Amino acid sequence: MNDSAKRYGILLSILLCSLPAMTRAQAPTPAVGTVIQGRILDAESREPVPMVEVVLIATVHRTTTDHDGRFAFQGVPAGTYTLRATRLGYAPLLMANIRAQDGEPVTLELPMTRSVVQLQEITVTPGTFTFMGTGTNVRQTMSREDIESVPQIGEDVFRAVNRLPGLSSGDYSAHFSIRGGRHDETLILLDGLELYEPYHLKDFNEGAISIVDVEVIDGVQLMTGGFPAQYGNKRSGVFDITSRTPESDHARYSLGLSVMNARGMARGPLWNGRGSWLASARSGYMDLVFGLIKQNKLPSPRYHDVFLKAQIDLDRNHALSFDVLHAGDRYTFDAPSTTGFLDSLSTRENARNGYGNSYAWATLKSTFGAKAIVRSMASASLVTRSRDGFERYVNRTEPLYTVKNERDYSILGFKQDWTHGFSDAYVLGYGIDVRGLRNTDSFRSQAFQDPNDPSQDPSGTYPVTTTPASGRRAPGWGSISPID
Repeated sequence: MNDSAKRYGILLSILLCSLPAMTRAQAPTPAVGTVIQGRILDAESREPVPMVEVVLIATVHRTTTDHDGRFAFQGVPAGTYTLRATRLGYAPLLMANIRAQDGEPVTLELPMTRSVVQLQEITVTPGTFTFMGTGTNVRQTMSREDIESVPQIGEDVFRAVNRLPGLSSGDYSAHFSIRGGRHDETLILLDGLELYEPYHLKDFNEGAISIVDVEVIDGVQLMTGGFPAQYGNKRSGVFDITSRTPESDHARYSLGLSVMNARGMARGPLWNGRGSWLASARSGYMDLVFGLIKQNKLPSPRYHDVFLKAQIDLDRNHALSFDVLHAGDRYTFDAPSTTGFLDSLSTRENARNGYGNSYAWATLKSTFGAKAIVRSMASASLVTRSRDGFERYVNRTEPLYTVKNERDYSILGFKQDWTHGFSDAYVLGYGIDVRGLRNTDSFRSQAFQDPNDPSQDPSGTYPVTTTPASGRRAPGWGSISPID
């Protein structure tokens, strides 16, 4: 064996002898700390309690019990700890002076006692709900800010009430139904005066927005059953709106702008603070909105409403107020259409509709002594409707037919309500309500040729005019011979 082989043999022997020492040097360091583990049981049934939050206070250790009620904290340094366990339906558990030593696991069995959670009292009352008003009765109330925050179209209080129990409404209409009744079975009042058809955009599902701006409302009371006889023969309910009471200290002005309309309101004092006034106006511009979104083929509706109010204290026992409400709508439609066999003839349809609601009323409130109140009201109302339309071929100016309808009804009324309070438990009320109604309704249609036949009429059948039948017989429809 040469010297080189001897050197390699000696080196190999040294390496083999050093392996145990190197192995001992690379052994893992024992873990520091210990384990705190345990199980949480129901104090009465001794059943495991899952989903309990377990925390070692003043440490980062936090866990939740499993379905067997078990928990464990690994690597807890030596020391003294306080454990807290909490779960809904159980009283909080606190265990102090838990001593932990390195390498010595701590095992706990902790009982938790059931605890009754006291909920806030809920009172259910039928029949009457109040919005944005105050009173001593137990009623459901909403502030003006609450109503404005409800997702709705046109900032409309009529759309805010559909969240109440027993009420329902559609997505495209301001009407609401009470317990399945029709919308015209609900009496709608503003400061004691009945409103007829109080809706804008009546060509869209008979009214998409109410004519009462939410900014002029002070309180709303909704009665869905058991309302007094003074409200007449309505079947479903009473929707009683009270307008805003203007401040009498100094004038205030406000402006508002939304996607659908713009509004302005002013209010202030009158007669050296003895009275106050309010003026509000709102204008909608749906036609401009349709133009911006490039939907010019849709109908072009516009609407506006104005509300005026003035009130004065004549003396300590008499207060007089004047109210005026006017609303108007304009609806135009001009779009391509078709007629004839299989809709093969191109035409254009045109419609121009207008609607109006106007009300004026004066109210005198008088008190006699401490227990007698008299409320007297004189009013005048006018509701109008005008519809005009025609259809023509695209290459002609003469119409195929025309339709015109005008309807209006006016109401003059006087009512007086007396209230006598004999005690806190007994109140006597009686009154009178007198109204006079005048209605006019005219209709006229003219057909100048057969819409399905573009050729000229050689028989002389056209034009044909249709109007309501005249005479003393019952209302009906009649056809008049061709006009010369």
